[in-house]
Amino acid sequence: MSSWSGSNATASITGWSVDCAYQGAEKPPSLIAVLPNEQAVHDVICDSELLKQLAPHDIVVTAQSSQYDFLSRYFWPANGGYEDPVTGSIHAALAPYWAQQLNKRELTAYQASQRGGVLHCKMIEDDRIIISGSAVLYLRGKVYL
Repeated sequence: MSSWSGSNATASITGWSVDCAYQGAEKPPSLIAVLPNEQAVHDVICDSELLKQLAPHDIVVTAQSSQYDFLSRYFWPANGGYEDPVTGSIHAALAPYWAQQLNKRELTAYQASQRGGVLHCKMIEDDRIIISGSAVLYLRGKVYL
């Protein structure tokens, strides 16, 4: 994952202090803004109208953490939502970045949404990651095809 020239665009649209920005591997890629510290991640206020300007991209803010290896928040107003409580899939993009930064193959992450959640990320190859954590049942139903 290499630095992306969108750092300035992300910072100018959001007003956040962005150390660097990266693109995730999914299509379209999420924009990953690495903030200076974990308090900056907690302090982010999501302005949905501003973030919609980054369409079709979603945005993740992340920083190194004192209690966990890293923490993050994931916003997706450009694609119809607001802030996701705990997003396993985005950690497939965050884990390789933080594994490289921290020189670790096993990481503990915290998604700092209102509900929040802990994720365990294990790099098993450069392009394969095992992500695990606890889940909360929020819906039960049947799907008919």
